[in-house]
Amino acid sequence: MGNILDYLFSGGPTGANVGIFRLSTDGDRFIPVQGVPIFDRYKLADEKYKSKERDYRHVSRLRTETAAASRNVFYIEYIGELFKWKLGDPEWTSTGLIEDNHSDTSVQVFTLAVSGETVYAGKWDGKLFQSLDEGKSWRDVTPTLPLGFTHFKDIAFGGSSVYVATDNGVVASQTGENWRVLTDGIGTRVVIDKFAVDGTTVYGAGNAGSYRLNTRVQWEQISSEVPNAISDLVIANDKLYSATALISGAKKMGLFYISLEDNEKK
Repeated sequence: MGNILDYLFSGGPTGANVGIFRLSTDGDRFIPVQGVPIFDRYKLADEKYKSKERDYRHVSRLRTETAAASRNVFYIEYIGELFKWKLGDPEWTSTGLIEDNHSDTSVQVFTLAVSGETVYAGKWDGKLFQSLDEGKSWRDVTPTLPLGFTHFKDIAFGGSSVYVATDNGVVASQTGENWRVLTDGIGTRVVIDKFAVDGTTVYGAGNAGSYRLNTRVQWEQISSEVPNAISDLVIANDKLYSATALISGAKKMGLFYISLEDNEKK
């Protein structure tokens, strides 16, 4: 099963109905996934949170900005807790990963990446967790990370490695045990906001421009143009598209691209 780019998640006006759509094989349309159960947020508020003297029933929707999918398993965040649904299951279930001290429901808690049964979840407080069994159990791998940082920007799988972007640079690992700090050709740590992966080739974009990891696993700049803060990075038709949340002076979203084909010819 594909990655998050192959799926579209949507929530109803109350956040109870989760729609999941699969990208068609020709890539031209989204097809609804059948049998997705209702996410009963009111029941969760009563059973899980009222006992903690926290009533979150004012929350209007799920955190569909935090979503991931792999091998018929879908993950989604709801008020600081990570839930999953496997195709054929009767309901959404908690993975057990939760942030008890996170009271601001408008802030995204988790940064997710999934490949097969392996899940990485970076929490808003700078802790990184790994699951090798589709979220049934978790291990805190934060102590193995080789650099200090404040928060996560993005996490992505490329081939057999996972790449973790932080506000102090990018680290990579194949197992979650040993990590490598990624730099450019002169040893400078590059801060990446968002990843995009094409097969085993990893791209990234940040304040200094757009980059590609070369065969030496070093960042190679392919463009120095940065329109503004990158909210999403996508590869399609040999182009690297950057979506921005804010264009300077315009206060509206924009979409920009560079040609990967032309860049390779240089």
